[in-house]
Amino acid sequence: MIFPNLALWNSRDPNDPASRIDRAITDRNQRLSAGLSVSNRFDKVRGALVLSQGNGKFLRIRHIVHAEEEIPKPIRDGLLELRTTERIDLPNASQLLGDLADVQALTVERLKREAGKYVDRVLAVAVCDPGLWRSDFDGRMIYSAMCDPTRLAEVAGVSVIDAFPARDLAVGGSGKLLEALPLWLMFADREEPKSERNRIVLTVRNHATGYLLPCSDGLDAELPPVQSFSSCGFEFLNVLIRNHFPSNPKGSVLDALYADGKNISQLAETWSELERELKFQFSNSSLGDSYRNKLAEQLIESTESFLNENHDSLSSVIRTGVQWIADRLVTDIESLASRISPHPCGHIIVDCSAQYEACLINRLTQQVETKVDSIRQFGFQQGDIQAVIAAVTGLCHIDQLPVNIPWLTGADSQRILGRLTPGRPSNWRQLVRAMADFHPAPMKLRDAV
Repeated sequence: MIFPNLALWNSRDPNDPASRIDRAITDRNQRLSAGLSVSNRFDKVRGALVLSQGNGKFLRIRHIVHAEEEIPKPIRDGLLELRTTERIDLPNASQLLGDLADVQALTVERLKREAGKYVDRVLAVAVCDPGLWRSDFDGRMIYSAMCDPTRLAEVAGVSVIDAFPARDLAVGGSGKLLEALPLWLMFADREEPKSERNRIVLTVRNHATGYLLPCSDGLDAELPPVQSFSSCGFEFLNVLIRNHFPSNPKGSVLDALYADGKNISQLAETWSELERELKFQFSNSSLGDSYRNKLAEQLIESTESFLNENHDSLSSVIRTGVQWIADRLVTDIESLASRISPHPCGHIIVDCSAQYEACLINRLTQQVETKVDSIRQFGFQQGDIQAVIAAVTGLCHIDQLPVNIPWLTGADSQRILGRLTPGRPSNWRQLVRAMADFHPAPMKLRDAV
């Protein structure tokens, strides 16, 4: 890990007292934090070590290091069963979460090795995991983090921040879309004083979520008016590919299938009609997970029937599916951008499964005049962005900056998210000093109470 030094003085002698003071001030203004992300299938723990500068809304990400660990199959199978079972065996669940904490601690150790001599400067580890989601007798959602923070803090020696959705749920929110503000801090156009263009981040996996990140000149005191939309993702195509291919094609193989296929307009119209009918059925409720899961089921069923009747190749279905998903995204982007802000959309950033990335970006580029880039252009690997989001969310907790955006999550008010578990005494004292040194901006009375 290399800390970039800012040239505040003209002296070139590294032993000059003024230069040494400059380096000390620069190091103090830069913070190291780590983020961990557990994949939805519990196959990997991905980690990111983030070097940041600034605090709160003025946070800037300077440098990122990635690491990952495979979760052993027995632990993976146990966690998957734990997430789906109705009756939880507490001793077994405790053992599984402890085993997962050991894998997370190995990822932290990999990241700490990258920090080199600055290893004692890692303030905290923020953890993002799929969690256990249940509904109680009156339909209210209940969340429990799939993390053993006490064990992780003891083994890794670093304070742990986790359970971010729980506080949003406690104030009436959904516990979802909490990555909106971290994404704004990471990707929004915040150049002073000439920020003029909005940006859009698309996360397209089983489901698709888009975030409109408004530009900011640094003078706005309120929350940025970040907006989001949900759309159909690649879930139904993934199921079809698994059903028709013994080995799941990836990368160049899928690109070749896409290139060999043709667009089937009849099939695309059938999908659009199913989508319109299902939206009408869900008109009185939020188009959330239930809607998306139901849509994926109907798309799979209709496509299988179409293949049986018309004997079209799967390559044509893949091409039609990717183009249909891209067209839905373009429609949502144009609708959202025209309603929300007068500023033009200057950049679309795509975080997508590697196997579909080239196909999707190619189609989006054909449909919009805006520049379209992969998340890789910003130094992220596939799937690693969630670990960085976790690290940024943890920094927001340290800076006492509320992350939940009420009009996105449905919360009654803003709250500082996360549960803080102290690490070893030296790390805990360092974290307390960092939190005490920064004085956050005042909040509105109705939000603070």
